[in-house]
Amino acid sequence: METMATKILEKEELTLIKKLDFNVCLQCGKCTSSCPMFPKTGLNTRTLVRKTLYFASPLTVHPPLNITDVDKVWDCTTCNTCVIRCPRDVKPMDIIVGLRSILVERGEVPPTIIEALENIYKFGNPFGLSCAKRAEWARDLNIRRVSEENKAELLYFVGCVPSYETRAQEVARSIAVTLNKLGIDFSILGEKENCCGNEVYSLGERGLFEILMEENSKLFKQYGINKIITTSPHCFNALKNRYKLDGTEVQHYTQFFADLIDRNQ
Repeated sequence: METMATKILEKEELTLIKKLDFNVCLQCGKCTSSCPMFPKTGLNTRTLVRKTLYFASPLTVHPPLNITDVDKVWDCTTCNTCVIRCPRDVKPMDIIVGLRSILVERGEVPPTIIEALENIYKFGNPFGLSCAKRAEWARDLNIRRVSEENKAELLYFVGCVPSYETRAQEVARSIAVTLNKLGIDFSILGEKENCCGNEVYSLGERGLFEILMEENSKLFKQYGINKIITTSPHCFNALKNRYKLDGTEVQHYTQFFADLIDRNQ
């Protein structure tokens, strides 16, 4: 039987939507009222969940829906507030990321997002800057770089913004200086470091995220890294929750220093 969904969506896309857990949605609106972007952009998570349900159901809707009707998904910051506050554990953010994946596959993506994704694929960062400049923030600091001869159990994963953005570089420098003063043996990847892919995943570009995860995980294993500390909470989320890093501990730098304080170190 041909439904509205089969007319609008390809088979693979329909399968993806049906995997999303939103059939228990009460339409209570708690997600929308909690969303920080709703007052600013009109992103209505409750309505979005309802529209997505129509795509996966045999219902006939008038006027007919189109997948491009959900273009507001690009306004979501994936802050996870809607997931935390949903009384039925619907996970609206996952629905938004799933819809983004469909739009990415169709090439229906805002130009600025396309540019950022292409830069990450080509240069390993969203700014399109050379990877040779990734460790310039540390040029006058005594920081070891990982190599075949110089493997490291503790890695400081700096991230894209702290590596290139002037103000954020001061944070990276402060972390490195503090680690050195404490006598902690650590290393950085330097020019070998790549984007963690957290925002790539959130934007729905699953293919590129898989590439980044595979390349980064290979580096971690190659250099015998057992523990990673990150500058960015986004890198922490990707490495801790998205990657499959069995046997590798991941901490945000605030957690790492808090543990040292608790141990009076």
